[in-house]
Amino acid sequence: MDTATFIKVSRKALGLTQDQLSPLINKKRYNISFYESGKTTPPGDVVLKIIQLRFPELCLSDTHSKSEDNPKTGKKQTESPKMLVA
Repeated sequence: MDTATFIKVSRKALGLTQDQLSPLINKKRYNISFYESGKTTPPGDVVLKIIQLRFPELCLSDTHSKSEDNPKTGKKQTESPKMLVA
C-alpha cells in the first residue's frame, strides 16, 4: 500500500474527516488532501502520528520520556518513547 492510500484508509478507519484529522496531526486540511491524492509526500512525523493514532497498541504505554541511571556510567540517560514495528 502506498503512503497516499495508507493515509486515506487510516483516516477513514478512524472515522475522521480531513477537517477532523487536521488538528490531530498539526496540518491544514488541504495538506491532508494533497497527501491522500499523492500530490505531495507527507513528512515522516506526519506518517508516524497517523500510525500512532490508528494503531495505539503498537506504542508503549509510557509515552513520556524517562530518565534512568546508566549502570555503566552512573549518569542519567533519557529514553525516548518507543514504537514496536511488526
